[in-house]
Amino acid sequence: MLRQRVITAAILLACALAALFLLPGWAWAAALGAMILAGAREWGRLAGWRTSGQNAFTVLVAVSGAVLLWLGLREPGGERVVVVVSAGALAFWLFAALPWLARLRHVRGTLAMAMAGWWVLVPAWLAGAWLQSRPWLLLALLAVVWISDTAAYFAGRAFGRHKLAPAISPG
Repeated sequence: MLRQRVITAAILLACALAALFLLPGWAWAAALGAMILAGAREWGRLAGWRTSGQNAFTVLVAVSGAVLLWLGLREPGGERVVVVVSAGALAFWLFAALPWLARLRHVRGTLAMAMAGWWVLVPAWLAGAWLQSRPWLLLALLAVVWISDTAAYFAGRAFGRHKLAPAISPG
């Protein structure tokens, strides 16, 4: 199991580094967009929406993300768009997501799930596309995530007998 994970990670890392450093900005944003839209589709499925709801949410993420990318990456002063959207995402995490998790509340409303999904997916797409012009910063941020995820995996394997937050992450 570990061997397969390491091989998969090495292949994906090589592909991600090649894309990050070799693709032009529009192609990088499109590649990220493909992953984000797959995430949007999965978000709709996990929210329990019918196919039409999943499709509508995916289109919403695609259109709004493309408009924000255009404004944030093409227009003069576009950094402000990135900052405003990122600030909105931070506010979402601090004032909505963390209280939901702290209270172990499951959000079920269609509008709430759509808003939560949008604030997770679209800012990540915009930030990832914007950070391609600063690849070392993006790599540093990703390295923090990769290292913490890897450390959590090994700590869980070595010391884990009881799940820390089964209501949040049952797997």
